[in-house]
Amino acid sequence: MGLTHADLQNMSREATAMYPSMIPPVLSEYTEDEKQIAAYQIGFTQRLRKSAYYVVEATKSTELPKYSDKYRTSANSQPTLKKKDLHAPYFPPNLFDAYFNPKKKRQAVKLKAKKMNIDDLGEDDEEKEPSDASDAGSDAPESDYDVDEEYDNDYADNYFDNGEGDDNDDLGGGGGGDEGGGGDYD
Repeated sequence: MGLTHADLQNMSREATAMYPSMIPPVLSEYTEDEKQIAAYQIGFTQRLRKSAYYVVEATKSTELPKYSDKYRTSANSQPTLKKKDLHAPYFPPNLFDAYFNPKKKRQAVKLKAKKMNIDDLGEDDEEKEPSDASDAGSDAPESDYDVDEEYDNDYADNYFDNGEGDDNDDLGGGGGGDEGGGGDYD
């Protein structure tokens, strides 16, 4: 190993520091360029937050109001996008119309709903069904009943024993003495 018994005896018995002492770096003064860059960045973020393009999440009415909520920007305080400020060909037509004409979009969706004719459905089903000869072999009636439903019930999943009534197990209360068993058996 290279160390003798005498070398070990001469070593200091004091505990050494776990980590060497660290000299933290000293922050130098900001240069004019760094101050200018910081001012540009702060100004840019402020302009974005005040613009109509800054998206603010709508708060749900089920949430409890917090103290910090009064300092958050709300959707009502943000400026809205105006159709005259935007160049429509840059946007997808359905997106542009959905934002500026939401009622028109809803009406278009309602009109698209196809009316169904029950008589036509019956004719289509007859065309798609296989021949009656293949059904003749199976006389067993078809049922939609699932066998697993018989074994599934809510009690099996939601069983909870809170321990009430454990003190009342009626052991030893039948006049058979204090031995607390099932009575006298000889």
